[in-house]
Amino acid sequence: MGKELSDEQVACWRDQGYVAPVDVIDRDHAVRCRRQLEEAEAIVREKGWDRVLAYKAHVVMPFLVEIARSPHLLDAIEDVIGPDIVLYDSDFFIKEGHTPGFVSWHQDLTHCGFDGTAMVNCWVALAPSTVESGCLRVVPGSHRLGPLEHRDVPDPDNMLGRGFTVQHAVAADAGHDLVLAPGEASFHHGYTFHGSRPNTSDDRRIGLVMLFVSAAMRRCDGRASGLLVRGQDRNGNFAPDPVSETLLEESMIPVQARLTKELLAVEYAGAGAEAHVKR
Repeated sequence: MGKELSDEQVACWRDQGYVAPVDVIDRDHAVRCRRQLEEAEAIVREKGWDRVLAYKAHVVMPFLVEIARSPHLLDAIEDVIGPDIVLYDSDFFIKEGHTPGFVSWHQDLTHCGFDGTAMVNCWVALAPSTVESGCLRVVPGSHRLGPLEHRDVPDPDNMLGRGFTVQHAVAADAGHDLVLAPGEASFHHGYTFHGSRPNTSDDRRIGLVMLFVSAAMRRCDGRASGLLVRGQDRNGNFAPDPVSETLLEESMIPVQARLTKELLAVEYAGAGAEAHVKR
């Protein structure tokens, strides 16, 4: 038995490469977070800021940091990657109702540039995430294949701007839908194939994505940044991400932009497609 996850959940993580659902915040908290996100969206539109919700969102959104530091959540993360935990990146995947946006099958670790595998993609629903709304889908057991070749397959409806797609045949019935209520999360391994279909529902589908990594992980360029949320960064692998005291603190927007540029330099290395990042 782990600190938070049951033996069955830990076994599912190990054998299938994912765990869902995991209770992270209660429904009322999820509703409050959605309101703060939508307040932030309005400010971003008014100011004309770029990519504020797409990368390193925790730098300018204190409510996101509050979720990331929740002992309840971190106990579950610790059960799968150990006690020294860094929030490496955070963003929002939002699909408006009745829109064609989708996410191609891909792995996270293949483009992050780390020297290990201790990563958890924590996907928190801030609105109902159903089959109709285009919930996250995974291919159970695909993490055991390890890192695989990906190619850029541009598509105007692909929410991955570069069209990052794993070059491995996936059977039509291989995907498993991770249906979540607001406040619930799914965890998946950095090599687990995942993607999603369009939102055919009336409501928005809102996913808060947080990438947690072990502080023992080192990025290939040696210049990663992140927010240490539990334990210690014993080897100094991560420069500390500063965080705003208030929502979208204006002085922090250039800081977030710089951190985003540094992150994309690794994730988009060789792609020649940074200009097509859409989220």
